[in-house]
Amino acid sequence: MNVPGEERRQHRRYKIDAGAIVAFKKKHLFNFGKQRLVKLGPITDISMGGVAVQYIESKIQHTEYNELTILNSAGNIEFDKVPFKIVRDEIVAEIPNLKRIKKRVMRFGKLSNYQVARLQYFINNIKLGVPLSERMKDKKTAGKESPVQGRKEKNKFAIQTDILNEYSALKAKDGKSLPGGWLHNTYIPTLTIKEGQLLIEAIEEMVTQGIIKKAKSAETNYTLTKLGEKIINKAKI
Repeated sequence: MNVPGEERRQHRRYKIDAGAIVAFKKKHLFNFGKQRLVKLGPITDISMGGVAVQYIESKIQHTEYNELTILNSAGNIEFDKVPFKIVRDEIVAEIPNLKRIKKRVMRFGKLSNYQVARLQYFINNIKLGVPLSERMKDKKTAGKESPVQGRKEKNKFAIQTDILNEYSALKAKDGKSLPGGWLHNTYIPTLTIKEGQLLIEAIEEMVTQGIIKKAKSAETNYTLTKLGEKIINKAKI
């Protein structure tokens, strides 16, 4: 993605040919009723800093939106409410009916920790060549029900317990961080969109209470504190 300056230097781009789409959520009049998705077009490449989309020019105005949604090839939401700014629009080709095929480059705004983790997981699957429709399936469970389906939705307390259990399984003590990819490569993919939002609240609450703190080594990793260690040891009794 030829985004000028800082974004181009910091983020590597990845080509997509798996049918992922950028869409926008259009509200009903007076904000009443369920939002519907207005699709822009397929993604041609993506990075941690932005996304490029190819679309057919039409009378529909897409400039009124300031947040985008990314859908996978199955039409399911990968991640949502992503702030962005349009960097440029360029003509790719002209077709006989006087319409033009264009490419729009958009730079992401400030993302939440959850959005960063979801985006990283999304890109990791692209790098590995995993079809997006199969992203929730393990090699051992291919064709079976995904981990998210067929189970009761987690609440905030359950998510906090999952995190502490992971520290406990590692026999973690004060100052110990989780493995670098655990949160966004292993845990977050098992969550629904709603649970993902609760994850943000769960982590912020644990940080506020002094159970964990943000690790210096990574934006989406956390270090256990003395209080967190005491809570884990008490739970084992």
